[in-house]
Amino acid sequence: MSALSLLSGVLMTVAVTPTFAAAWLGVPLPEVRQQQRSERFEQKFPSLGVAPAGVPMAAQDDRYTHIRGEDLMLTVSDIVAISAQSKADGNTLWGRISGGPYERMTAEYIEQQFKAAGLQGVAIETFPRAPQPWPVSWDVRLIADAVYGADTRDHPFALAFPSSDEHSTPPEGIEAELVYVGLGTAADLAGRNLKGKIAVVHSVLQQSTFSHTAVGVPARLEKAGAIGVLTVMEVPGAVQLKPFGLHCENIPCFTLNQDDGRFLEEVIAKTASSKPARMRLALKTEAKTGWSAQNVLGFIPGSSDDAVVLTAHMDSFFYGASDNATGIANLLALARHFNRKGAPKPRRSMWFVGTSGHHVHDKTDGSYSNGVVNFMQRHAGVMDKTVFVFNAEHPGAQHTVAQRELVTGEPWATTNSLENPMLVAVSNRSPALLSTLVDAIQRYQIPVISHSNHYPVGDAIPFHAAGVPVVNLITSGTWYHSSGDTPETLSAPGLERFTRSMASFLEAADALPREVLEKDARSLKRKPAAQ
Repeated sequence: MSALSLLSGVLMTVAVTPTFAAAWLGVPLPEVRQQQRSERFEQKFPSLGVAPAGVPMAAQDDRYTHIRGEDLMLTVSDIVAISAQSKADGNTLWGRISGGPYERMTAEYIEQQFKAAGLQGVAIETFPRAPQPWPVSWDVRLIADAVYGADTRDHPFALAFPSSDEHSTPPEGIEAELVYVGLGTAADLAGRNLKGKIAVVHSVLQQSTFSHTAVGVPARLEKAGAIGVLTVMEVPGAVQLKPFGLHCENIPCFTLNQDDGRFLEEVIAKTASSKPARMRLALKTEAKTGWSAQNVLGFIPGSSDDAVVLTAHMDSFFYGASDNATGIANLLALARHFNRKGAPKPRRSMWFVGTSGHHVHDKTDGSYSNGVVNFMQRHAGVMDKTVFVFNAEHPGAQHTVAQRELVTGEPWATTNSLENPMLVAVSNRSPALLSTLVDAIQRYQIPVISHSNHYPVGDAIPFHAAGVPVVNLITSGTWYHSSGDTPETLSAPGLERFTRSMASFLEAADALPREVLEKDARSLKRKPAAQ
């Protein structure tokens, strides 16, 4: 997919509204900038016409040609359609939210696919989940004043999104002066008085919206006396964002995309010498209680007592194409591959599990990924026989770079012909597992980060905490946890290469005896599943 097609799918979604020549001291509104950028982009950055990287071998040398990118993308589209229905139904927190009806629809979809693939023991297992904080309504509004220009009007940020959704403001909201704190470092805050003010912090992506410079900053700004926080994420276009690490305890906190944030930052700068800009924040929240989440599972029996468990989480914010519809598509394709007609019986039983609760934080015990915890508790016998867990999250997302044009500072998003590089972890550092995995990665030229501490993340964390060896591949990118995470930002050939690569790895690992896989591996202390 070209950068231009990506931008046309994500950055051209807001219609231009009438502007006032004398408004906001001449600072262009975000939608005006978006329109101008879309008109200039094709002229300044014409596509090279380079296709996404495909399988780097001839078809006759590839034993996995039945795993096709177009089939994987059909699965992704089916799952994303469930999230789109959530949005169409008017949900303010939309997507496949854990324990909600749309995640249940996803579980039922996977259940049907497992049955069609001929898996045994296919079932949906429900369990109670912690209350879900739910933003009912909100308003993020820059307050107009005639000193900013006769035509200045209040500016509502329609794409602002709550980064904390547990505490409501008074019905009338709160209004206060804005204070810009840069990146929110200690140097930025030195000598600043935040008490009674709404802080605006800028966050720079460090590869993705998972790893960014504002992680933990809103909580520090709250402790410093801010009564509200706006985090400007360097993600261009008409998107909403709910990234990692922006939680506030008792004050309203929101995210803004880069276009909205650039407008706000320029208004703060231009109004500083006349009358400092003010903002009104209103947020109404509630807790969804009594919800039940669910895992969905099935298995292929092996010729020994040993087992391998493959997992992919079902829940998502927004469309969730790469997070984690591609992971589910990979899981289903592997189930079909290993149970296809004529496929040899695996040495180890293979359990395929779609998990719930990846994004749920249970404050009673501090845990995440309660679907994984529930599976381990219900299937302690399987876990006792598990040689390793295989967990892949967010594969196949085309590598997108959010950047600024050098001369004008205009934000752009461009793609390249490869996918986001994946973090690789083999938690027990088994030489046999690691070399087998690296061979498969190199054969299909999967982009990976070249160093690893082998600490698994995502849904793999509870398995690792229980002492179960984990093979974990995960990535996140520019559109992570945003409404820009759509199928248009994926690489079908990249997802195809990844799934073929993992089929190759799992087959090669299955052929190795357990004692080979455990030779010279680090000893992990297994804990009872109930813990």
